[in-house]
Amino acid sequence: LKHLSRNGKAILLITHDIDAALKTADKVAVFKDGLTVEIADSSDFRTPERLKHPYSRQLVEALPQNAFINAVNTKETIDHA
Repeated sequence: LKHLSRNGKAILLITHDIDAALKTADKVAVFKDGLTVEIADSSDFRTPERLKHPYSRQLVEALPQNAFINAVNTKETIDHA
């Protein structure tokens, strides 16, 4: 996919695999309940504090390489975002 994008092709990747999206995309859109809650540079996801929406931060913190922080019992925080 990176090869295609380097050759002037636009790519739309729709996935539930946030890690794959971060490795592939320049920008990542986060959706929750059918709404776009954030569009950010993929580099912003390396520092969750740079993300504006709590749900975006929780997604990246819940990755295995981040020790699954906030992967459990996040309903309260997400519902109040």
